Amino acid sequence: MTQEERSSPTRAERIALLGLLAATLLYQVVLFEPFQVPNNDWYSFEDAARHFAAGEWPLHSKRLPLLPALVGGLSHGFAGAHPELRAALVLNVLFSLGTLALLFRWASQTLGRGAILVPVLYASTVQFHAGGLQPLVEPSLAFCVVLAFTLHQAGSAWQYAAAAAAALGRYEAAALLPLFALTNALQGRGWVRQGAWAATGLVPLAAWRLAASLGGPGGGTYLDLMEGMGFAPAPGFAWVALGEAFPVLHAPAPLVWLGVVLVGVPLGFGVWLGLRERRAPALPLLAYFAAAVATVVVFGVPKARYVLPVLWIPIAFWVAGAIRGREQYRIRVAVDLGPSAPLVAGFGAVVAMLGAGLTVLATRRDIAPPGVEIAYALALSACAVPAVWSRVQARRAAGLVLLAAVVLLVTTGTARKQTALFNVYHANQGSAALAGWLEANLRPDEGVVVLNPGAVEFLTGLQRDRLISFAVTRTETLEELARFMGERGFAYAAWTHRRASDSRSAAYYDDRKNVDLARAFAEGGPVAGFEHVATLPAPEGVDQGDAHVYRLVRSSP
Repeated sequence: MTQEERSSPTRAERIALLGLLAATLLYQVVLFEPFQVPNNDWYSFEDAARHFAAGEWPLHSKRLPLLPALVGGLSHGFAGAHPELRAALVLNVLFSLGTLALLFRWASQTLGRGAILVPVLYASTVQFHAGGLQPLVEPSLAFCVVLAFTLHQAGSAWQYAAAAAAALGRYEAAALLPLFALTNALQGRGWVRQGAWAATGLVPLAAWRLAASLGGPGGGTYLDLMEGMGFAPAPGFAWVALGEAFPVLHAPAPLVWLGVVLVGVPLGFGVWLGLRERRAPALPLLAYFAAAVATVVVFGVPKARYVLPVLWIPIAFWVAGAIRGREQYRIRVAVDLGPSAPLVAGFGAVVAMLGAGLTVLATRRDIAPPGVEIAYALALSACAVPAVWSRVQARRAAGLVLLAAVVLLVTTGTARKQTALFNVYHANQGSAALAGWLEANLRPDEGVVVLNPGAVEFLTGLQRDRLISFAVTRTETLEELARFMGERGFAYAAWTHRRASDSRSAAYYDDRKNVDLARAFAEGGPVAGFEHVATLPAPEGVDQGDAHVYRLVRSSP
């Protein structure tokens, strides 16, 4: 290991971290609550949080208690119709910032100089923002996972407490406990002691599951859901996970081939270096990343946000390969830029600025002013400069090449993030349009049957005695539905966009939501017993079908 590798991050890198945190906070404040309706999973988190806030046991234990308990405690400080939502969003902004700071701490311990590149590249990923700006568990889980690895690298016994907290966020995080115990024991820290710490760390999760099982029906673990869906592995998700860490892999050809080389060579080199020279920290990282990705692959529910807590791991290996490889193996870059190095660096900065601006403008989605995205992309690029500036000053082309690679990753991440946030904003576009129509047309004595009652309730405040799902009607035919609605005073049935059932998990949820019956209202055509009264078109650029509203005109005898 060279002297440069053993050196700590420079003072400029520490200042850059403060700039990164400030820029990220401003960015997330500007984009705070970037949706019309929160993610559909939020309502079960909200329900659990409300029970915790009232000192009650949640009716359902599908959601592990880490986020709901924090939200329930903090929600008392917020006013308005959805205090739990505001509490969750504020928590996740704080967790996102905390994760960036922890990543710098971890990288400082492990990589030394150049550590700032790890949080910078993590902050450029789509999932860091698309997940962090949603009221879901991934940001808090990512914080706990990075904290656990930071404490593990430092040799602190508190690593097991952090891993236990992560396990209370999502089940697969419990794998950290035996993984840490095995790694520590192999380093001579005592098999019995490490095993005891790991077993103690499993107690909170085991107690939660035991209490949930004694609570009667409504436990609802993910395993229960998967047994209903039927296991359908999604092996292609391994590539998706890598693409979430390095957005350039989602670029159109031929840029994607440049991205494969740009990502693959340093990443492979970093893994090789880690296994050869830094085996103690490298093996647990690789093992946990593989376990997190394999969990999604095996269960076959390929939602990209599930790997947000581990996206930093391949990024860290990429940084190690990009920065440390040349010093480790004494690979010389023959080009000496001479006195022109600062001029070339300045020219590169101008090109980066133009590239960031053009990239954002080309993918503008009107969720935020494009200047916000351009400014954030430039801020990330500027924060990366201290990691490579010594090489630029030494007239080495390697420094500029690395800076150009980082800027390319940042700008491609910005482009994808614009599209992702656009999709987040319009994810429940049909429910938003329907809510507006109902507020204008629904009379106090009328009710409506919909696909997503949670979303409509969030937007309108309608109570569940006037707002139910097709599934709750427990009907299989239009005649049965009409009879049900007529007997209970439900005047309308509405269809909102539903993506195609292209996986077992989607088909499973379609069956639970009674989507087959609801599809009778999907085209706006004639439906026996109902009158089509409104078409609510999807906005231009939103890849969704129109929403339709039907009024009941007769009931089956």
